[in-house]
Parts: sequence; C-alpha cells; structure tokens
Amino acid sequence: MTTLRTISSAFLLALLACSEAVITDDEPTPDAGDIAPDGGIIGLGDAGPGDAGVEVRPPNTVRISGRTLRLDGFMAGIDPPLAVAAQVRTVGTAVIEEVSSDALGNYEIDVPQDGQLILSASVPGDYLTSYASVTVGAQDLPGRNFYIAYGVHIDQLGTAFGVDIDQTFECHPPNQGQCRYAVVVGRVVDDGTEGNGTPAPQAGVAQDDFVLRGNGDSNWYVKGPYFFNGQSGAPAPNADETARYFDNARNAYRGGLFVVYVEVPIGGSALFELSAASLAGGPQTRYFGPATFQAYAGGFTWTTVRETGIPVQPPDPPPLEDVDFATQIYPMFLPVAQGGLGCQGCHTNQGGQNPSGGLNLYGGPAQAYQALNPNQYPQRVNVQNPGASYLLVRPLFEPVGPQDHPILAFYSDQDPGYRAIYSWIAEGAEYDGIIPPPPVSFYNDVRPILYEPIGNGGAGCYNCHVDGEDANTAPGGAYFGGDGNALHLVLTAQTPSDNGNTGEQYRVNIAAPAQSLLLLNPLAGSPEPHPAKLFNGVLDPRYQTIYQWIQGGAVNDTP
Repeated sequence: MTTLRTISSAFLLALLACSEAVITDDEPTPDAGDIAPDGGIIGLGDAGPGDAGVEVRPPNTVRISGRTLRLDGFMAGIDPPLAVAAQVRTVGTAVIEEVSSDALGNYEIDVPQDGQLILSASVPGDYLTSYASVTVGAQDLPGRNFYIAYGVHIDQLGTAFGVDIDQTFECHPPNQGQCRYAVVVGRVVDDGTEGNGTPAPQAGVAQDDFVLRGNGDSNWYVKGPYFFNGQSGAPAPNADETARYFDNARNAYRGGLFVVYVEVPIGGSALFELSAASLAGGPQTRYFGPATFQAYAGGFTWTTVRETGIPVQPPDPPPLEDVDFATQIYPMFLPVAQGGLGCQGCHTNQGGQNPSGGLNLYGGPAQAYQALNPNQYPQRVNVQNPGASYLLVRPLFEPVGPQDHPILAFYSDQDPGYRAIYSWIAEGAEYDGIIPPPPVSFYNDVRPILYEPIGNGGAGCYNCHVDGEDANTAPGGAYFGGDGNALHLVLTAQTPSDNGNTGEQYRVNIAAPAQSLLLLNPLAGSPEPHPAKLFNGVLDPRYQTIYQWIQGGAVNDTP
C-alpha cells in the first residue's frame, strides 16, 4: 500500500465547479444525431412536448446528457455503448424521477440548476453501481458520459493489483466496523495547453506524487494508486507512474489512467479529495486537482484530476475565526457561474420570483442577512446549536434518511463552505453592516391575522373562514385553517369565487397589492361585498401588515 500525503480542504470550495466523477466532459461531445431522446425523458416531472411541438421543461432546471459507455472499452481506446439500459437518478437530495438510457446508450436527465448533486447509474446484471459528483450552473451540460464498470473487468483489475473488492474486512481508523473497497478509476489531464484547449492525458505522474484525503482525514486507508498501459489500457502492475499513447486514428493522446481502492464502511460513502504535484514533463512542479468525489462501498467512481496550478497545501488549516458575513459568507450564495454555491438559483426574489422556502438570499449582503437574522429566524440560523441550523442542514448531502433539498451545497460537514458558515454561526451570526428593517413575515405576522381568533391577535376572519369550516364549506372557498403552506396556496394559487363588484381575480395581487381581494373584501368603504368590514381604513395596522407583505412579493416563509 502506498501511503498518500494529505491536502487541505481549504481549496475545495473554489474547485467544486471543476470536480467530477463518473461523468466526464473531456470526451468529444456526441453529434446532434447521436442523441436520440424519446420525447418523454422525465426529470423533475414530465418534460414532454408542449404546444406546437415545443418541449415543456421544468422551470429552473438544466439538462445533463451524454452516453453510457463501458469502462473497459473506453480504457482500450474504443467507446462501445452499453448494451443494456442504465437507470440514472440523483442521490442524497430530494427525489428526481430516474431516467433510462436508450438503445444507443444516450441518456438525458433534468436537474435543478445552480448547485451540486450526485448522480448514480445502475445496470442489471454484473455491473457495479456508478456514482458522479456534478456541479451545475444555469446552462445545460451535454456530452457528460457515464463509464459503467463491468464486474468481470473490475475483478480482472483486482487480480492484477492484488485487491479483492468483494472482501469484507475490519475497518482501519478512523473508520469502525466492517468495510469494503470502493473502486476509483480516473486519469490525470493537463489544462488544455498541449491540445489547443482540449485537456490531454499526462504521463509521468508517479505514485508518490498523489495526495488523498478521505472525509477530511489525512490517514484514510487506501491501496494504490496503480497504473495502466497507455496504449491498451491493460493493468501494468509494475508501473509506478501514469503512461500515455498517441492514437493516430483520433489524432490525440489516450491514457494517463490510474486506479485507487479506498476503504468505505459497508453501506456508507465518503468524500475524497485527490491531487497530484509532479515534475512530469519538465523541471517545474505541476499541480493537478484537487478532484472531489463521493465513493461508495462496493461501488465504482470515475474521476478526472485536472491540472489547476493550485499548490498542494499542508493538511488541517487553523480553525476559522472572525468570519465576516459580507465578504466570506454571502459570496457563497451567488450563482455557480459567479463562483458561488448556487443558492440564489432558487432562493431569490429577483424579477418578482417567490424564493424557495421564503428564503431570499439575493440582493447583497444586507438583504441576505435580513433573511437569516437569528433574532428573526432562529431555525434558519441557530446560534445555540449551529449544526441544527437549516442553513447547514438542508443543503447537506444525506446518504440516508429524509431528502429535503433539491440540490446540495456541502458533501460533508468537513466541506470548507460548511465549516465557514458553522464558524460564523458559532461566533454569534453577526453582521457588521446596516441591517434593513426586517420584511413582513407571512408565517409570523400575516397568518395569525387570518387564522387566529380575535383574542389571540386575529382580525376576525376566524369566525367565518376557520371555526367549524373546511376547504369545502368556507365562504368563497377561502379556508384559512390549514398550516402555513396550505394557507399560502389558498391565498396565492387558488381561484377565488368571490370577486364581487371590482372584477378582481386574485386574493393576492403582487402586481397591484391594493387590488388584492384579501385587502378589499374586509376593507371599510370598498365596493367588494363582504359580511364584515374588519379593516377600518388603509392605515389599519393589520391592513398595512398584509399590504407590505404583498408588496414585498408575498413570500412564504413557513418553516
């Protein structure tokens, strides 16, 4: 076993957008004729054709597409499509309906934009399940090929390198219990200089050049890396560095291949960072990676370690202190294309959008902090128990248990972004700038006016729209007694049947708040018929609360 040096996770955040496993984008993108979608590819719901043959795709999504190819064929210099359908799905986030590759190995899947996710591909028979860590922005990702590992081929590699991947063994520290190996095959490529922008496989990157860290730990048990013949892709047990071969038919190099076997507790997974610092090709040190990927016990991962020029740093950076929200936390919320984690892809009120979960992180540090102020939102940012904060819990990769977020931001609690936010919260979650007045909260301010009795702060709606009523019997179909999410739907998505004398069609009209039936119906002096005029004028504090909430976008901030 080669003892691998360690790296700091401090550079992981900036490089997540370059990381990948199983899915690669450095192979030629298939010609348009190679993609043969069946018109019914399903991702986040039915993405079939719409009016006039125009395909209707889920909003705020991007499409990942490519081919499912056999790993052994690719390593040998050919790209045979998988002969059977592969089932591609997401792992560790809110469920997205899986898709199947077609007879030519093509697949397409629609996933949420701006963030990170893990895809898996499973195939019936003697194939290992393949996993991919993928970062997506706002653009589609074509040509992302899955390399599927055939069991017989993986067994042949294990025999050549003296590793039994079916073996169950006692875990090495820091793991406990029983472990198995995860198989990680990949290659080292340059920054595209040699190939006029196309990354080229690199030879001469040696065993001792590689640096690996598992789940943030520098002593993770691993066997390898081992290497392959540059031309044939066959195992080269006596080789101690990567090799490559110039393929005249492709007018390009092949090779740069390696394999590592990483220990993972049975039934679990671990996050790995893999780098290399090498003198390959010249007198100056070249730096590759880190590549980040999630590896699963008994599973297969493909990864590409790209030349980045980022020096390999010593492990265990000092704990973060005096974390500044405006300069260190807020930039993480930016879209992936702007170097962030992509949170603003969903959590934004830009253009009048309703931010997901009522959490608006768009508009600058002051606006974002307004939505995270622990005095206003102690569940989002929990200074008493930082690790329980929704800001950390919801976008964290979940190998088991409830999947409550459509896309992930942190692969583990060792992720540098997670650690920075955790430190900020533990220090009191403060903001040094001027904090704007807090927005009107639907859940805390508006909802009680509508569903509570008068003695508990309600405006009187309770008597007709809650007490003894339900969705079928409440006047005008406006039942206010549901939970926060149900009430928000009643107000913003349900067609009212009580549009009276003004012809107004919406209970909540964001474009013209004062025309909202929710305000006009109970307003003294308005032409809308209503059995009780509960607001004595537009200066009524309850009217103003609801008006300001609608004017602010009618955001649903129900926890």
